[in-house]
Order: sequence, then C-alpha cells, then structure tokens
Amino acid sequence: MRIRWQKPSLGWCKLNTDETVNDVTGAASCRGVVCDDNGVWMIGFSKKIDICLTIKAKLRGLYEGLVTTWSIRIDKLVVESDCMELIKLFNNKHGNCVTNWLSKHALVDDFLCHCLMSPPTDVLFLWEHDGLN
Repeated sequence: MRIRWQKPSLGWCKLNTDETVNDVTGAASCRGVVCDDNGVWMIGFSKKIDICLTIKAKLRGLYEGLVTTWSIRIDKLVVESDCMELIKLFNNKHGNCVTNWLSKHALVDDFLCHCLMSPPTDVLFLWEHDGLN
C-alpha cells in the first residue's frame, strides 16, 4: 500500500516535518515543507540541531516549522506528523501546555520567581494550542 500526501482543505496550508538522528553519533537535523491547498510549495526549511534523541529532534522540527510558517504569516495551518508521542502531546485535552512548559523550564533556572509580562517566544505555539490568546 502506497501512502500519499493529501492536500489540506481549501484556504489552509499543510506543514510536514521530518528528522534524522545518527544512531552512532547522535547528530541530528530537522527539515520540513509547507504546501498550500493546491499542493504548491510555499516555504521549506532545513536545520542542523544539537546531538539529541529522536523525540527532541521531532519537537525541534515542529518548532522550526511553526516559526517558518509564522515568518510568512500563514495563519491556517494543518500539521502532519508520523510521531505518535508528538500527536498525543498536542491532542492532550486534560492539561495546560503553557503551564507545563513553564514549570519544566523553571527547573533549569535559578530559584527566583520570574514575572513574565508576555509569553516567552518558545511558548507561543503552546499558547495558541491551549486557546489562551
């Protein structure tokens, strides 16, 4: 059975990402492409990233893809992924992704409480996901 790319709905664009992690060195890269509802290439990206596990490379690919689509002001976007862990993470309706992200990142910070007058850049896609804007 051949798996084929399917166009998004009229007026929408689709982001597809992929990653490579070298089994020996752990060196990783991510890349992606955004196509419109006619399958026309809108923008693509490719980035070498730190040595990491596959799930981190997949998350980084998603992040870079979202940043890339925002750079050309795409606001109707379907994201397609082959990573079940990633899909489960973003389909979780039982939590607040923004506060989860903030609490995990506080673990690597100092012991002070930091007041944030606006969402950090790294959390903006989660802000959209949680519907807090």
